[in-house]
Amino acid sequence: MTSRRQLARLLEERRRRLARAPLAYLKLWDNPEPLTSQRRALLSIALDGLEVLDVGGGNRTGKSLLLAAWLTACAGGLDAWVPTPQGRLYWVRRFLEINNLPTTVIPGGRRALPPALVWAASATNGASVDQIRPHIRALCPEGTVFSGWFSGTNQGIAVLPNTGGRGVLKTKTYKEWLSDHQTWEGAAVRAVGCDEEPPAGAILSGLSRLVDLEGRLMVALTALSGFTSDYYTDVVEPAPPWYKQVRLFGEHNPHISQEKRRAMVAAMPAWQRAARDRGERVNPEGRIWPINPNVHLVEPFDIPVAWDRYQITDWGGRSPHLLWVAEDPAGDGALYCYREYAPRRKTKDPAVTDRQLVEQIIKHEDGEPEGMKLTTVYRVADSENPSGIEEAAAQGLWMEAAEKGAGSVDTGNADVGAMLSEVHPVTGESQRPRIFFFRGCVPVTFKECTGYQWAPQRGGQPPKPLKVDDHGPDDLRYLVRFRQRLGRR
Repeated sequence: MTSRRQLARLLEERRRRLARAPLAYLKLWDNPEPLTSQRRALLSIALDGLEVLDVGGGNRTGKSLLLAAWLTACAGGLDAWVPTPQGRLYWVRRFLEINNLPTTVIPGGRRALPPALVWAASATNGASVDQIRPHIRALCPEGTVFSGWFSGTNQGIAVLPNTGGRGVLKTKTYKEWLSDHQTWEGAAVRAVGCDEEPPAGAILSGLSRLVDLEGRLMVALTALSGFTSDYYTDVVEPAPPWYKQVRLFGEHNPHISQEKRRAMVAAMPAWQRAARDRGERVNPEGRIWPINPNVHLVEPFDIPVAWDRYQITDWGGRSPHLLWVAEDPAGDGALYCYREYAPRRKTKDPAVTDRQLVEQIIKHEDGEPEGMKLTTVYRVADSENPSGIEEAAAQGLWMEAAEKGAGSVDTGNADVGAMLSEVHPVTGESQRPRIFFFRGCVPVTFKECTGYQWAPQRGGQPPKPLKVDDHGPDDLRYLVRFRQRLGRR
């Protein structure tokens, strides 16, 4: 029987081994066909004549980890090792063995390959720091020297140990290729990995670097650009014989909570669900939110005093937007948009100042009919105008700053869409929406939210909302995200 002390020693030894060579202990998830498999996806790169492998998958499918593992193994070479008390640990070979993968997964792997240079490409250095670099760092062996790895403005370089300085991972960006194609020239590279969708020209530049070492290229992406990108029209659609596409589905990944995955999918717009969960390529189109006037417009009623009330402010000299929303505390916590102040002024008209807008808030709340005199519990305002928030505080109105930053628009739009939807995004069953508009009381808000659309896509760029008449949608998004900070759904 193992004692506690022996168990502690075993766990400590396991921790040390993982720290010495994490990739040696990485077990890729696997399933029998027709289910998708992380292991079989990597096996595809060993096919004779294949030069580009496209691994499409949604969020939490492990596609970026798979890409990082392959790049790290390619940089080390088949005989990469680290010292242990038991002798040399050949960590690349062990990774292949525990996953039942042939040595040909490493380009040119029919022979004992020396270490080499590999490239890990992303859209920008910032995206690289957030996405692929953490995976690579977590898999590199003990003794790896990192340079510029944590900088969102510089190229990252990782030099692997016991390779004479030849086993090197370097990050590249599509941005630098677009500004100067020569930045992707001149080097003999064993492997190129593209994290998310690259320009088609960058693929060709990458392939030209692989000739000397008989290298290969892998793309790991969630296809959010639809069918408009040059990568799709020049590579995916023609499907040349040197290109293969495989898919990973989140529902097949045994290492994640399926309950959380389903909740994540439920919060996405309908067109994103197939892309972000199954890696399928779809076009964003039409309206962003599923609003039905026959369902989402309701007759005004006296709001119970016990209901919470929110006031949301989107500053702006020409198109400011004030919105008042009440929340039903019972059941599903439905939201009712019941009042607005939304002047839309022409260019030559005088602008609305921050002070005037705050005065309008006070005027509208003081002038409410007796049956509507509720206490505003929460106020939320666009954080890009701190002077406006300060002006409101000076007049006795405390406002919380709305959530902003990278990804906040996409996430907020998905959350609002989930609350507006009449169909459960996972089960497909009918459901009652949780956002409504008082008929005749919020005409600008309702019109702008109904007309909120995707902008025309530019090749290779992720979809974005059309920046026209979007102040009402901004307010609704600020509100829904703020409620989540309060722990409400």
